[in-house]
Amino acid sequence: MATNPSATAAPPASPPSAPQQNPPPHGQPQDPNKATLLHILKILNKAEDEYQEEEGKGLELSEIQFQCAGHWAVKTAGIKPDDLLIVLVENGMVSHVQKEVYSWVRQRNIHDIYCITEPGKAYLVKSETEQDRLL
Repeated sequence: MATNPSATAAPPASPPSAPQQNPPPHGQPQDPNKATLLHILKILNKAEDEYQEEEGKGLELSEIQFQCAGHWAVKTAGIKPDDLLIVLVENGMVSHVQKEVYSWVRQRNIHDIYCITEPGKAYLVKSETEQDRLL
């Protein structure tokens, strides 16, 4: 008595699916570039509050990169915070201070500091109230 080979064979493996990009969290802009720009402004605004007693009230590039590494747009869409930081500096929303100062909070010298400016704060506040506004 012959057995039916198709009855005992494992089902064919399905082809691997393309990696899916995670959608942005609720309340975040759909554009990954804009979402990352806003994220950078938020972390620089927070840094200004944290380092208000110091001369260097911003963050170094490596600190910005570290804080952006877990952002959904950086992880899923491959957005580079370095490139967007240049855009923010060119548009006057972030200042780039190339001065070495000692940071008591960090317990080391810091240089090449990025700080949020008044126009950057204004844009951050405006974008929080008007979601999905174009740059």
